[in-house]
Amino acid sequence: MRYLLWLFLILLIITPVAADDHLEEDESGEHLGTLAIFFLILGSPYIMLRRLLVYSRRLDDSNGEFKEHVRRMYHNIRSNMLRLHNYSMLVATGVGLVHGLLLINRELGDTIFGILTLLAMILLSLSGILMYYRFRPVWDNRSARGFTKFLHRQWLLTIIMSITLILHIA
Repeated sequence: MRYLLWLFLILLIITPVAADDHLEEDESGEHLGTLAIFFLILGSPYIMLRRLLVYSRRLDDSNGEFKEHVRRMYHNIRSNMLRLHNYSMLVATGVGLVHGLLLINRELGDTIFGILTLLAMILLSLSGILMYYRFRPVWDNRSARGFTKFLHRQWLLTIIMSITLILHIA
């Protein structure tokens, strides 16, 4: 099943590039940008579910039934949602990198915002990989582990990525 998913993802990436033979050279990578945004959106529900769990814990005791429902829902679907989040965000970063390499000779404003978006995506992806696989040189050092968690879980990089992506698209 896993290999079928990877084959499907590769076909999703290759098909727009192969279909672009009739387009001008400047438009050859634009479809990949749309595909990268699709994978960003696909991986976002885990972030929302995690935030819902964190905020539901802050509710008072009168909302105990809701808190328990959110907690059970989160723990039941956490592993699958986390895998979907990890894989889709990694694919989005890879597709965004290819998109950027194909469209590097665009307007300066588009290129700068695209590069800033890609840098934020790469930082978030690398810190997520380090957290998920508990990479031993980083994970054994307590301060490095704390910095990795901070880098991935704080909202500044996500906000920068979102704003620069919107400016890149506009």
